Amino acid sequence: MKPTAFVVDTARGGVVAEDALADALEGRRIGGAGLDVFESEPAPPRPGHPLLAFDNVIVSPHCAGVTIESSMRMAEYAVRNVLDCFDGRLDPGGRRESAPDAAGDATGGRVNGGERYGERGGVFAAGPAGAG
Repeated sequence: MKPTAFVVDTARGGVVAEDALADALEGRRIGGAGLDVFESEPAPPRPGHPLLAFDNVIVSPHCAGVTIESSMRMAEYAVRNVLDCFDGRLDPGGRRESAPDAAGDATGGRVNGGERYGERGGVFAAGPAGAG
């Protein structure tokens, strides 16, 4: 890497070798770092952690993806999943194939292209509670 490069890690702790990063920062072989995750999670690094000694390192408590917009989307998906469950349209093992667009849900309010709850031998059976 160039000495002006910055390492940014918002993925998972352990992706970046913290000791090697500290050595590179100390030797000025890298320009700086922005870290949202650490080898030891979920807590932020302990006081005296070597990476906290550098002025060219910015750290955050694993919250880089928590924005107003992402919080609103998570709330919307949670409510949609509850409503889909009540309507018998939730696939407990499925994931949405695409994000909703401005006009609504790209998958028509269903997961995995429209399978109904229980049609693929999922964990839960379709129908009212206590039936069969």
